[in-house]
Amino acid sequence: MRVLLVDDEPMSRHGVAFFLRMAMNCEVVECEDGAEALARFQAEPFPVVISDIRMPRMDGLELLQALRALPQGLDCAVILMTGFADVDSAVTALRRGAYDYLHKPVKTETLAAVLAKWNQERESRVSHPTAAEEAPRPVVSQTLEVPGYGAVGIFSPVLRRLVELAFRLHEDRTLPVLIQGETGTGKEVFARLVHHGRRESTRPFVSLNCPAIAPTLFESELFGYEAGAFTGARKTGSPGKLELAQGGTLFLDEIGDLPLDLQPKLLRVLQEREMYRVGGASRVALDVRLVAATNRDLGELAARGKFRQDLYYRLNLGLIQIPPLRERREEIPHLAQMILARLAEEKRRAFRYLSAEARALLTAYPWPGNVRELHNALERVALLYDEESVRPEHLAFLAVPGAALPADAAAPLAPDNFTLPEEGLDLDALNEAILRRALEKFGGNKTRAAEYLGLTRSSIRKRAAKL
Repeated sequence: MRVLLVDDEPMSRHGVAFFLRMAMNCEVVECEDGAEALARFQAEPFPVVISDIRMPRMDGLELLQALRALPQGLDCAVILMTGFADVDSAVTALRRGAYDYLHKPVKTETLAAVLAKWNQERESRVSHPTAAEEAPRPVVSQTLEVPGYGAVGIFSPVLRRLVELAFRLHEDRTLPVLIQGETGTGKEVFARLVHHGRRESTRPFVSLNCPAIAPTLFESELFGYEAGAFTGARKTGSPGKLELAQGGTLFLDEIGDLPLDLQPKLLRVLQEREMYRVGGASRVALDVRLVAATNRDLGELAARGKFRQDLYYRLNLGLIQIPPLRERREEIPHLAQMILARLAEEKRRAFRYLSAEARALLTAYPWPGNVRELHNALERVALLYDEESVRPEHLAFLAVPGAALPADAAAPLAPDNFTLPEEGLDLDALNEAILRRALEKFGGNKTRAAEYLGLTRSSIRKRAAKL
């Protein structure tokens, strides 16, 4: 039996671990706090987690909540250890899905009895599965209406599980949510699902695109400011995005671009549920759900000192990891058909279906831009053609050198890959078109567009100002 043991008291932890290894023949991994344990569990799930309740950084109840929010954490047994003064917390834990709780100092015979009971129940489920467990799971296929966005197709068990996870995360407004995924995977869709839950919410949904805000303006944009806080400030002051989202959700898109000096202030908001405006001395109580999204690896950024580890651990409590479209190839034909039907109606085209060859081509293509790129490709077809079916020749633009490169990779331009027009070329217009497409590709993020084009940030700002 593999056990993840979490306790910040070394003597207590080592004693329990020794008993589990020697008397119960368990494979034990020890962690000092909930944040470390959550990271270990995400890397490799455990069937049993034994955790103390009172710990720094992330306590046992927060760890329980974070584990239950993970698809792989739904079936693990979470056993909490508590002092007699924490009985109320233990009862709360049972209500939230803990398997059992133990009083500290832990009695070995009690621990052995709890584990034996859990193991017996597990073996019973394996030997005598219910009808629901025996029945083969049908292929998931449905259309989901997302308020503020529109209809989205759910065509795989993976995506269905992520949608259910978003609905579960919706139930706790105090739990921050981090949505990770490549560009074009639909992170805003999941942010709205977390906000609305199963029914449309009338609460505010406020979004802030972090890369689009100049670093000098970010603090006032997020926290608001009082009158006279800085030169040019309004005489009446102004609320920030956090206040505008009161009672609802603040969606921080591309949070990896949040200035480092503001990250401790955001962490304080998550911990204390309060803030101060720029130039203000009055505390503002907050009732805001925070949802953040990124296409970058925040854990790797934190390891390099580019993102605060404590903020990363806090955001990581509710993690939604969206796999790229190339890892969900079974969805592509269904998703493409749904998009095609919508485009045919919008643009009054005759398209009704994809030919078998077109389906095969779309399924084989790596889609570095994910669902957004698939939509753009079919929109191009709908603009250029008006036939009953999509055929491979309509998609010839996909079969180009470098098609399998990652979304952010720089594609080399070979001299024989293009032809100059006979009537001449407006180089300035071409440069403007390239710049516009790069900005569109990265959602207006000038930093990412500059990296993609090999330009400096100041250079791309000057060029963008002329558009």
